[in-house]
Amino acid sequence: MEVDMSSSGADKDKRPPSPPSSESQPPSRSTREEFKEVFEMILEMSNILRCGLNETEVGYCVSLIEDGADPIRLAELIKQWKAKGQANKEKDENRNGEHSPTN
Repeated sequence: MEVDMSSSGADKDKRPPSPPSSESQPPSRSTREEFKEVFEMILEMSNILRCGLNETEVGYCVSLIEDGADPIRLAELIKQWKAKGQANKEKDENRNGEHSPTN
């Protein structure tokens, strides 16, 4: 059996409250600037690699990865969604082409 060797409960009440964690405080201006700079670099890399993602989509990806999503799996899903979207677009274009009047 383990024994709690910390101070008694009465002593705990006398301790000053711990400062709030950095997570609960708004980021400093320099932190925001750093985030913006890093985000712009990620967005530029996305454009160089021709990922086809806009700024909002890249932002969602960054948030998902920060929350623990597997970046490789996320990339695979995006590729699948894009392929499916392209296939649907082509199907719609073919369907519309069949019904258009000929001159």
